[in-house]
Amino acid sequence: MAEDHLDQLGQAFAARVRDWKQQHPQATLEEMDEGMLHLTRELHAQTISELAMQEPEADWAEWPEGQRPRCPRCAVPLHPHGRRTRHLHGYGGTTIVIQRTYGTCPLCQASFFPPG
Repeated sequence: MAEDHLDQLGQAFAARVRDWKQQHPQATLEEMDEGMLHLTRELHAQTISELAMQEPEADWAEWPEGQRPRCPRCAVPLHPHGRRTRHLHGYGGTTIVIQRTYGTCPLCQASFFPPG
């Protein structure tokens, strides 16, 4: 299933390249280089997003308490508080958007996305 989605990303990228070329039929090599760089940066961000959300750590809400991520200060298992969207800065000014389980420490009440 994950490979199917990656295949779809590749097909969508190929379609965007074709669309770009149709919209810029007289593009110089420099313009093609710039246009393709922009498109590949977008694909890069989409691919990183997809891979990150496939990681088991992206959704740990149903894990047994002993296996949940721990607070870096208190070292106790976090309590899940649903999935939230996170926007990260990617290569070349792109934005990587992921949804991950958000957690709160039951002792110090710190809330954050566990690393993963």
